[in-house]
Amino acid sequence: MIKPILILAAAVMAKNVFQPWKQTLETKPGLENFHTQDKYRKARSYAKLSQEVYELDLRKRVAVKTELGIFEVDRTFSHDRYQVYYTKDLAVLVFRGTDIKERLKEDLIDADGNLAVSFWHFMKEDSHERTKEASKVAKRFLKKYKGKKKSCDVSGHSLGGTLALHASIYNKGIDSGVVFNPGAAPMVLRSLLPWLWEYINEWQEKTARIEVIRSYGDALSWDNILGTVTHFANPFNTNMGRPGWCLRADPLKLKLEHSMSNFTEFDSSRILKYTNKEKKAFEVADMMNAQANQPMKPTCPWLY
Repeated sequence: MIKPILILAAAVMAKNVFQPWKQTLETKPGLENFHTQDKYRKARSYAKLSQEVYELDLRKRVAVKTELGIFEVDRTFSHDRYQVYYTKDLAVLVFRGTDIKERLKEDLIDADGNLAVSFWHFMKEDSHERTKEASKVAKRFLKKYKGKKKSCDVSGHSLGGTLALHASIYNKGIDSGVVFNPGAAPMVLRSLLPWLWEYINEWQEKTARIEVIRSYGDALSWDNILGTVTHFANPFNTNMGRPGWCLRADPLKLKLEHSMSNFTEFDSSRILKYTNKEKKAFEVADMMNAQANQPMKPTCPWLY
């Protein structure tokens, strides 16, 4: 009996100690705020870059028009795993995320799988081929642009976000960055191990300058403990006709929550909206089910 209690106590303590330096939850109406509010102009611009870097044909990577201006392509940093974009004032090193169609083994198995399973790959700069590459290209990026631009930043989605966070740990010259739904490595469960606490605290300090933008229900970034995090409720995630944004996405909802398109596209006409009368009907149905001892479906607060 004592052992389970100790494990639970350790988990609670770790959850409290090792959290991102700052967390914000954007609800009502969630992702719509990301796409409409002025304070997210930079994040929306970097989202376009993180989307564009998924293009594997380097000849098709072209200048990207954003709210911060037109980002040109630095051909000396063109690689199917990363790309540097720049404006007059900014330079951004963008890491490509997982491509399960064209790079299944290289990305999902060799990179995502190993980084998620082994904490060792974050402990050292060169523990894994991809982290070693990310840090090496970051150093080359800073050598070329540091002091010539007002800000040298990083960005990326999914695996790309994870690599951007790792590169920022080992390259203090990176000024800031925005990453989207990064794979959770390191994650909360690892913080149960006291001998890792020193590393985790250091990594949180060094990544506090990186904005982590995530769709709240995204299972792959759910346990992320790095960066300054903003969670956005996803209004397109529904559960039996009710909002499902606050639930950890199951395999059927994973693509909806994890997709980069959450941050580059927004079609409000696709949002499921109900009148107050219709919402009341759901509440009555839930009460009747409860009285009949029938299991109730998990529900989330209404966004609209």
